[in-house]
Amino acid sequence: MRVQTGKETVELIKKFVSRPISKEEVKHLENVYKYDLDIHIPFNCLIGKVESLLCISIEPDPHGDESGSCSHTHVTLICQKMKIGDSPESDCCGVTGEPCQFDVGQHLDTNIQKKIFSLEIIQNCAMIEHYGSICINHLLETKKIERNLDFYHLGLFLFVAHLIDKDTYDKIEKIRKIRNKLAHRIDAYKLLSNINLKEHMQLSKDISCLIMNVSIKLQYKLKKNNGELHG
Repeated sequence: MRVQTGKETVELIKKFVSRPISKEEVKHLENVYKYDLDIHIPFNCLIGKVESLLCISIEPDPHGDESGSCSHTHVTLICQKMKIGDSPESDCCGVTGEPCQFDVGQHLDTNIQKKIFSLEIIQNCAMIEHYGSICINHLLETKKIERNLDFYHLGLFLFVAHLIDKDTYDKIEKIRKIRNKLAHRIDAYKLLSNINLKEHMQLSKDISCLIMNVSIKLQYKLKKNNGELHG
């Protein structure tokens, strides 16, 4: 284990910064890093057969004003086998493809990750409803009809109006069913698998983008037919 003090950190910064540092900047750095500690703990990961490093940074006074406000810690895992995931995916082991057993980040907890997937599904469904409703309202305006449709009839109307194909309609139905489960029970995400929620999250994201593009193209077509656009 190696412990690096704030004073040592300041010396390293002064050494590696390419430009000259003023006395005022040095003073500020000394105040900010005065109470800091960086702890590096090496360990042997038997999964990846590699030496890894757990780094703990303690910052008691990040503003350097002796108030201790916003004091916090950072915990970082440094491993050459680590694959950095995109939110809301967790960082995972490059060997197993699963979340790293030593990762102390919030997404290591399966239920937290499931909840994030669920929230994104519901948000994407709201986008589908929003842009789908725009499409329907534009078409109904041409017939001088006003009507609000629920999510079930929304997908059906888009299909009948030839704005989406059968495959897209089936995908909307698939998303709708899992959205209903998530919306009608606060802890429903706990009963569904992580993989299932992740797949539906990506699917709902893809469909929301598709319906948005359908809405934009339809508005352009209707405006052109009405003579509002030229060319």
